[in-house]
Amino acid sequence: MACFECNLVEKGSAIAKEKHASAFLHVLPATIGHTIVIPTRHYPILEGVPDEAFENLAPLTKKISQVLFDALECQGTNILINNGTGAGQDSSHFMIHVLPRREGDGLHFGWRPQSFPEAYLNQFEEALKTTLQESAKVEQHHAVEALKTLKETESTRTYQIHHLRRIP
Repeated sequence: MACFECNLVEKGSAIAKEKHASAFLHVLPATIGHTIVIPTRHYPILEGVPDEAFENLAPLTKKISQVLFDALECQGTNILINNGTGAGQDSSHFMIHVLPRREGDGLHFGWRPQSFPEAYLNQFEEALKTTLQESAKVEQHHAVEALKTLKETESTRTYQIHHLRRIP
């Protein structure tokens, strides 16, 4: 059975659509105009959303924010992603929330800054940099392998076409 958001996509009740993205008014809005922007295919969390689909979410999110500013004359918008249950995600479909805001509207997204020992922060920063560099190397390796496969496929195709020319 499809999730709630997938059903919205199937019904065609979007207020706006792009290639891989749709926008809907939230059924339980935090503010008037609270809109969700979702990939049209089902992906549970951000890390599962393909880059091509994610790249289509940003322009639609921006467009929704601009329209909300104009239509509601709001003073700001919060653009939120609750990614995973630990971050408050309560739907099995990845989404971006666009919340129109006004001073004194009663919504609070503040947090108390924490302090950590500088040595710990430096160690964490180095570990994060190393992990990101390793990830980039893996992605580069995959790209090189894909290019090799493409070249091999093209070589085989060229060989086949060459021999097809010899067939009467």
